Amino acid sequence: MLVQLLNYKDHPEDTKYLVFQFYTIEMAIAFEQYLTLANIPFEKDEDIDDRNYPRYLFGVRKVHQKEAIRCNNKVMAAHKQKFIPQKGMRLGLLIFTFLMILFALSGYLISK
Repeated sequence: MLVQLLNYKDHPEDTKYLVFQFYTIEMAIAFEQYLTLANIPFEKDEDIDDRNYPRYLFGVRKVHQKEAIRCNNKVMAAHKQKFIPQKGMRLGLLIFTFLMILFALSGYLISK
């Protein structure tokens, strides 16, 4: 798979489990806390991926899939990063987009 948009998938050997993976210890700890609070049983493991990065794996039975995905979404929302981290770049892109729309509208109105 070239691009994986979700951080969970079916277990490669036991299809009764979902495997969630995290690349930061903070997210792994938060996910473990959410699972514990929701009384969802899980198995956890640490691994090294193909690029030599540590990854933290959690196995959850598919019976608890809906609740586990809800916990995962809470963790992802709490630890999300901005698409464009620098405030100046975000503002510059917003101004550039506004100017392009303004030029397009003025070109349309002039050509009529």
